[in-house]
Amino acid sequence: LELDRVGLHTLRFECNTGVKTITLIAPALTLIPGEPHSISVEEQPGGFATGGVPFPIQPQIFLRDAGGNLVESARPVTVSIHGASPANLGGSTALTSGDNYGAPLITYSEGALAFTDLNIDMAGVYTLTFTSPGLVSAQTTAFDVVVGPAYKVGIIEQPGDVQVGLPFGKQPIVQIQDVGGNHVQELEYTVTASINMHSVRTEILSSLELRGATIKTSVLGWCNYTKLQIDVSALFCDVIFTSPGL
Repeated sequence: LELDRVGLHTLRFECNTGVKTITLIAPALTLIPGEPHSISVEEQPGGFATGGVPFPIQPQIFLRDAGGNLVESARPVTVSIHGASPANLGGSTALTSGDNYGAPLITYSEGALAFTDLNIDMAGVYTLTFTSPGLVSAQTTAFDVVVGPAYKVGIIEQPGDVQVGLPFGKQPIVQIQDVGGNHVQELEYTVTASINMHSVRTEILSSLELRGATIKTSVLGWCNYTKLQIDVSALFCDVIFTSPGL
């Protein structure tokens, strides 16, 4: 015989002899939680999750014994990501159960753990897996991470093959991106290219500038530059791309 749930229990035994039923009630017994056996996911991650931003709903997990009872135990728990898209899981991915790290828990217990800042950079469909040495792991249900609002300008193609007085042999291509680096196609953004000077000869400082069509308006989140050039020789400089509000 075995019982799974903690609490006060009594066992009742009956035997039908064919003439009468004999009943025996055993003394009450108290069942307490056993040793940690597995992890369960009590709060699924998700909400309207966007690339590179902490999930609006953060996961919470419990440690449970073999009967499914909550166990008060401080154990290290690590979370990992699984999905079809290559992506990075950010935030605090290795914590210890029994500390809520500033987040409200569904039920406070030494065997409960609330994650607070998990995020995934790239849009896609993912699951999270929670593991702890010696315990049965747990996996979340699948959830979506979608492209967020425009946040930055990302360089997709670096400029190169530069000769003084000629358009760059390799012209830069930039992209409007969200926090996680996902391509944002909505709206139009004005992107300006300029020189960022690191080491330049003093005598040419005033004449050093980036020439060509330095101001572009994004089309479906892309800006393809075509005629950028530098007309004087500098020791070392690079090109920066800026857009108001990004």
